[in-house]
Amino acid sequence: MSEPTPRPLGGLHHGQYLPPHWQTWLRSYRPGGLRSGDFEGALRITFEDESEALFYSAFCALDQQREELAVFTEHCGYHVFGSAYLEWGGPHALPTEIVVPPVS
Repeated sequence: MSEPTPRPLGGLHHGQYLPPHWQTWLRSYRPGGLRSGDFEGALRITFEDESEALFYSAFCALDQQREELAVFTEHCGYHVFGSAYLEWGGPHALPTEIVVPPVS
């Protein structure tokens, strides 16, 4: 079985913008690019007003210093949310949650 093709690391996935600090983090997290095996979880986010977003084939990374939660999905792009008033978890499988080290 051949290796899946890496996803682009420029922050452009489905033509979406990813802030530069998340592009830098993504390059250091997966220097060779994201692969389909990186997207094994499902993720539900509950917002302050109790509305929700549900992502399948996704993982998230938390930057506590910037109070941001980045969500990386296999088919629906990459998204960044302010994390101060969010709750998140996996409804069917635990998402891969990565805590981003503080910036020096």
